[in-house]
Amino acid sequence: MRNEWKWKAGARVLRDGEDIGSWLVMGKGPGGRLGLGCWVCQQAGVDNEFASATVVSGSLGNIRRHGSSSAEHQEALAKLGLDSVLGAVKDAPSTAEFHQVLQRLGQSLRKGVPDQFGRHKCGQMRYCLAEASRASARTFLAQAKSIAVAQDCRANRLLMRYCAVDERLNVRRGFLGSCLLYGGETISNLLVHMDAVVTRFFSEGAGGPSPAGCNDVQKAHFCQAVSIFVADAASNEQGAGRCSQQLFPNVMSVQKDRPHAVQRLLQRPWSAVPELNELLQAFVFGSGSICQKIQFSHVLQGVFQAYVREQEQCPVAGQRVRNLQAAKHRFASCHQPLGRLILYWDSIFSTLDWVIIKRADTEESVQARDFLLQLTPRKMILLAMLADIADEAQALVRSVDSESHDTSTFPEQLAAYTSHLHHLINEGEILQTGFTLCMLQQLEHSRGFILGGQSKTIGGEDAVTEDDILDCIGRLKVFLTLTTKAISTEFPTFDLLSSFSVFRLNVQSRKRSGDDLDPEWKDRCFQRMAKTLKVDKALLLSQFGQVKPIAAHEALALQDGSTFQAWQTAVQRICSRRRAQENIRVETLAEVLAYYGSWNGLCTSGVEQSFSVMCRVITPERRHMSEACLLDELQLHFDGETCGHDALCTGAVVVWQREFGIPRKSCFDQVTITKRQQPSITEDGRDATETAFRKRRRAEVAASAKQVSMEVVESAAREGSAQYWSASAYDEEKWQENRHYKARVQALLENTLVESEIDEELVMVAQAYKDQQADADAKRLRKEAKADDLLRPLLLNVQDHPYYVADAAFAALPGVDATRAVQDLFLASTFVVKDPASPPDDVLWKAMLLGGFLANKDALVSNGRSGVAFHCSAALHTKRSIYISDDFRAQHAPLFSIIDRALNEPDSKWRRLQSWEEFSDKSHAACGDHVAQKKTYQVVALASRAEAAAVNMANVMDQKSFESFMLRQSVAKKGFG
Repeated sequence: MRNEWKWKAGARVLRDGEDIGSWLVMGKGPGGRLGLGCWVCQQAGVDNEFASATVVSGSLGNIRRHGSSSAEHQEALAKLGLDSVLGAVKDAPSTAEFHQVLQRLGQSLRKGVPDQFGRHKCGQMRYCLAEASRASARTFLAQAKSIAVAQDCRANRLLMRYCAVDERLNVRRGFLGSCLLYGGETISNLLVHMDAVVTRFFSEGAGGPSPAGCNDVQKAHFCQAVSIFVADAASNEQGAGRCSQQLFPNVMSVQKDRPHAVQRLLQRPWSAVPELNELLQAFVFGSGSICQKIQFSHVLQGVFQAYVREQEQCPVAGQRVRNLQAAKHRFASCHQPLGRLILYWDSIFSTLDWVIIKRADTEESVQARDFLLQLTPRKMILLAMLADIADEAQALVRSVDSESHDTSTFPEQLAAYTSHLHHLINEGEILQTGFTLCMLQQLEHSRGFILGGQSKTIGGEDAVTEDDILDCIGRLKVFLTLTTKAISTEFPTFDLLSSFSVFRLNVQSRKRSGDDLDPEWKDRCFQRMAKTLKVDKALLLSQFGQVKPIAAHEALALQDGSTFQAWQTAVQRICSRRRAQENIRVETLAEVLAYYGSWNGLCTSGVEQSFSVMCRVITPERRHMSEACLLDELQLHFDGETCGHDALCTGAVVVWQREFGIPRKSCFDQVTITKRQQPSITEDGRDATETAFRKRRRAEVAASAKQVSMEVVESAAREGSAQYWSASAYDEEKWQENRHYKARVQALLENTLVESEIDEELVMVAQAYKDQQADADAKRLRKEAKADDLLRPLLLNVQDHPYYVADAAFAALPGVDATRAVQDLFLASTFVVKDPASPPDDVLWKAMLLGGFLANKDALVSNGRSGVAFHCSAALHTKRSIYISDDFRAQHAPLFSIIDRALNEPDSKWRRLQSWEEFSDKSHAACGDHVAQKKTYQVVALASRAEAAAVNMANVMDQKSFESFMLRQSVAKKGFG
């Protein structure tokens, strides 16, 4: 055997620590074929391929694995009194190896861990970690006293989370499961899949090699302990919650998600006030709004960012701002684009100027011009006021949009929100702070621009009148009235969750002589809790009064802790001391606190954040994984740190021992992999940030606002949505004709062309193009501030390309290169005529059909530096069918020869029809009465004047109407030098 020493060195046998040789031998199997074997297994009477010497392998790793990982080989060594070279065999991967898999969480395991273990083993270890996490959760849930379930659907997938509290008031939140919704998101289908998620969660070994089935006892306890269900306001989700008593028989309440409800406090009143809704559509949400244009255009983002960096007298530092953060799908995030509109208003003006100048004759330019024409100081002030209101609403959304939110503090936060709006709107303090003050300061200075040849200014002395202020405040008072109505609808005072406000604690509560809550309100809260939670009210009040001072003391000690944590610590401290238990009874209070703890942070935010994490870690390249692998990955992402990585890895070792037995070892030497260093997070010490600006604004309002009650109701909420959407497109035909040649020029400048692809003409053109491009870039920088200077659609160099002259005398003019003059119209793209506005018919038709320039002799002599020139777009580049009548052919033979030759050009997209009958059939199919979206001019006919008058159809044209429809011109050179 070649390299026998090397193979036998990897298969050693020890007795009492001394090397006695190799267990590897060669022998003949039953068929007389030579093979490799193990004499240890042979003497021990083991029945395997090594004992029968039938192993045929070219891999030394397989031989090493038999000696180090085979359970039969280890038993044979023990039977003969021998020991392996690696000593005792591990029955599972080590916790350090499981840590390595955890470190690679979120990465593809298709290639395993380099130099450690392969893909198959990595998958097994990931399953063990996930199963250990689920086992830990199942153990906790088996002792849970109250459980809250939250769920949501996205992209036909259901995801569920839980929050549970045990009898010692310990809290655990986690991932319950997820599944694809086969059959749609109907109520009945949701219930079926909800049961499937719960069943799988309580099935030990689900997704592994030996699933044990569902633990019906644990599942039944979980379902009976579920006391509340929360989902968004979708009808199917709420319907599933209402019907969930089939699965969760003890559900007390089906709640709508609070963060979404807070968003509706802003969305519905704004939509009900027409002018506010129209303003938001025009500035933020409309498809043609400046926010959306900048958000979805990389070009405009760069322009806006450049202007922001140059903006002076800006209250914040905007060096890193690229867009306005306009997310149409999240209404609550409108505070970001509104705030940035105000803070960077001067940059918005400059960006609109850029659009008007550099994208002239486009729909975007028209929209920008109309936007500035309709803009008034009153609209700007109203927009700034909406930014202040949106920022207040966002602060409330952020306070409840978290699973760590304390339920007892929400009524106080809601009252503060209403008080702040009252302070800003009814008391008029909105003019003294935040974005409104910033806009008023900006309007003290005027800004001028030219629109359609007319000058206009915005701002300046007395630009904002008292009537403007009163008008804006009046409209906001309507909004405030509708907001109070919406609050009473979304968060009624009789809500069960509001009753937990009696548990609210703060650092001042210990210093007060009495309770700051209204006694009548407090009594109703205790009555509601006692009735709903089925506890004795007198015992609850008694135990509440005894424990509250202790909880207040704990609240002072915890500082940043929640109210529930203070009550939790107080009860746990009492229960841990025998003398305290004898003096203070807490059984009833602890039962209520269990519901309080599980209902804390009751929202679908955790579910939505789980969906976001899922999209981030399960990339398109990883969506091939099975559903079991996906759930294992999600389990580790969402709950991997709940019980700690060390405990999780220890539990994974136990799962491996139960499921897989002795692991196979890699034939490679072990390599220690260091933990990836996480990037350090540094705080920006500057105060000139948007975040700092918003914090100062909120602090100023909170400091000056006094709490008021919500008692004003003037009208019901009305939903009025006006959608304005205008599609805009860039005109790309102006650069299509020269696209291929310019690409070659650019490739030469980038040095990507080979020698065989380069000729002298290309080198000359590339050098000229490079110089002219540098010159044009310099001109653009100088012209951005000049609103009346329009850019050239294309660079016109008449003598650099073949050109046609209508008069041969033009080619003999001084300074003209006559060698490039041609007499064939189809060899030229520039046509020099006496008057470009009235060229000969044959020249006009050639330029109209195939594109080109119509220039006068001054443009020829100056090579495009002066003179007059018009650019014609190629009509044949638009897909169309055409029929040419015999009468037109007879009456206009020269024009027919031009269009006949043009139709045969390679880049022509026109198709010729052969008869009037074929034209009639095609025209009826394109624009008949049965067609909803008629395309009248997709099929046209070119006829004589008499035929066109007789037929009387819009798509049957004579020479003049054909020219009027097909000719598309733009100014390439104005003249006058």
